[in-house]
Amino acid sequence: MRIEKVYDKLYIFLDKLYVGCDYSDKKSIEEFVKDYLVHYNKYLNLFGFYKVKVYCNELVGLFLEINCLEKNDDNKLDLRILVFLDEEFFICYSDYFLFDCDCYYYDGLFYTDVVDKINLLDFCNYIYGDKVLEVKNRGLFIKKESN
Repeated sequence: MRIEKVYDKLYIFLDKLYVGCDYSDKKSIEEFVKDYLVHYNKYLNLFGFYKVKVYCNELVGLFLEINCLEKNDDNKLDLRILVFLDEEFFICYSDYFLFDCDCYYYDGLFYTDVVDKINLLDFCNYIYGDKVLEVKNRGLFIKKESN
């Protein structure tokens, strides 16, 4: 699990090993996320109305983007959960020779599909959602030659 707070947004990554839901069922994912956020609410300090975007990938896990829409002081939590199934995830790295697969070069970094190198994910940063589309549209595609 990884938690980052950037301005008013909270980003949480839940590894697939700790996610107990069916990745093909939106209701199952919504229930899991709701239960998770209610359970850890006192640690995360979430009170008010929140929009939660959930990006799912069966190989990786869940990424939660939590955006506060309205704060309140009565210790109530209201969630609007949006689930995006089968999202494309990229990993980001700075060394071209780290992986021997096709990649994109964008903004000084290299990006490749998570499926290509699932065993090295602990050492790289993930990107998903709109950032993947930006890399694919604006980045330079590099095809590695096979010997």
